[in-house]
Amino acid sequence: MPMLETAGIALGDRVNIEAKAGKLVMTLVDEPITLENLLADSPRKSRVLEEDQDWIDAKPTGREI
Repeated sequence: MPMLETAGIALGDRVNIEAKAGKLVMTLVDEPITLENLLADSPRKSRVLEEDQDWIDAKPTGREI
């Protein structure tokens, strides 16, 4: 716990963890976590892999409907 206390982070706080240059960087999250916030830094255009598109287009095979 001393490391968390030194960083000003308490149990239950929301944090963001990123890997940068071989280090883990943990920062407090001040804003609520929303889908929009999570996707904000994602590329605008993303491509769907062929194997994923096959799965997306597949017909139901059981009782999943």
